[in-house]
Amino acid sequence: MHNTDLENKKVISNHPLGEKRYCTIITVLVVAVLVFSLTLFILMYFPTKKVVCVQDNYQVFREDKLEEMTIACEKLAKEKNINVVVTSAITHTYRDLASTDQAQKDLADAIYREKCGNPFIGDVSGICIVVDPSRTDSRVRLFAYGSATLGDSSEARRIMEESLRSDYAKQDYAQYTIDGIRQIRQTCSFHGKAEILIFVACFVFPLLFAAAVTRVAFAKKEYGAAPTSLEYRAARKTVERKDNPKTFIGGL
Repeated sequence: MHNTDLENKKVISNHPLGEKRYCTIITVLVVAVLVFSLTLFILMYFPTKKVVCVQDNYQVFREDKLEEMTIACEKLAKEKNINVVVTSAITHTYRDLASTDQAQKDLADAIYREKCGNPFIGDVSGICIVVDPSRTDSRVRLFAYGSATLGDSSEARRIMEESLRSDYAKQDYAQYTIDGIRQIRQTCSFHGKAEILIFVACFVFPLLFAAAVTRVAFAKKEYGAAPTSLEYRAARKTVERKDNPKTFIGGL
């Protein structure tokens, strides 16, 4: 009886969940993951006030069109739940195309971070449109940030490039930019195609994580597995029956 009790205590103490505190730690961890995922889902799909910024540092747009462009961007930001930044740039001083592309990207990243915040912290998904009349191959580039990259960012980029590719765009860059923004608002969804991926990230991954932790924690092993209450009671009855002095004497 005494030796069996020691063995049972040893078995329980060697199991990772032999003490209640380990169960509590794992429970808190799983709940924290689920709460974080739910918070991410709420931030993603409940509209919040978005940043809209239109700046013309190089006098590319007509001044009388800036207000109309701002209104178009505000409608896009509200309906698609994204930040919208439009800026002008002149990169003709760069000799090669690679340097021009990198310069535009650096400009877009800097402006977007300044106006909207770090795209890797919180829900600051959105787009930045850079209009550059000095280029002949592609006068406009669209950059996506945050969860907006999972949506129709490629289609939006194509629409903007088509809008300003024509030589007629030189006559009024502002109007062609506005037309492209309106077309993006009508045809593109920056979260629509990402719904499945976001659903998986918010719900399926935490559930799989919880199942894996439970499976590993409660997996039975040849040595060191915690017995269930039924197994423990059955083993205790067997031990008591074998060690009962009356039974032993009666057997003689």
